[in-house]
Amino acid sequence: MPRRPPLTECPCCKTKLDEPIDVEVLALHAGLTEDEEAVLFALIEERGRWLNGEKIADVIYADDPNGGPDQWAKQQAAVRNVMSGLRQKLPGTRLYVEHLNQRGWVVRLAPTGFSGWRGA
Repeated sequence: MPRRPPLTECPCCKTKLDEPIDVEVLALHAGLTEDEEAVLFALIEERGRWLNGEKIADVIYADDPNGGPDQWAKQQAAVRNVMSGLRQKLPGTRLYVEHLNQRGWVVRLAPTGFSGWRGA
């Protein structure tokens, strides 16, 4: 897979960053799993748009020849697990993932002094 270009602007509001963020290095240093990293890149590619649980599940199961489990409850559990892990590992990385029950998840630039959200 080719290297992804660094972030040069906020993925949400498009504000230019003083210093680019190499998200691949960030993922490595944060200890993200393959699924967490894939979801982070998918969120970044959405450029401020919310991803719902179904779309997150599509990212998680993209390499599964069967598309993942048939039961939505099992897919939801996988989504909650991946999103919880991702949100717990991002504090201190200049990015955070916000969750809103009816909308889904979105990646944003972390404000100065941000220490992370609780929960999935």
